[in-house]
Amino acid sequence: MCIDGVMPGLETATVIERAKALAPSMPVLVCSGHVHEELLRRGIATGRYAFLAKPFTTQQLLASVTQVLGSRQS
Repeated sequence: MCIDGVMPGLETATVIERAKALAPSMPVLVCSGHVHEELLRRGIATGRYAFLAKPFTTQQLLASVTQVLGSRQS
């Protein structure tokens, strides 16, 4: 899952939790220019979810997705 860190009308952490309930091994990449403190406490700061800061290039996105998918196979 590649998800924006801040979405109008939705709690990003809630979306991640619901998706992970359906597919626990699904890797998560959070992309954001700013991240809510709660989201940091819930996973990014602990390394539970990968993070890519905006703005990013297509090469940076590709590298992050490749890394997240590669770590899933470990």
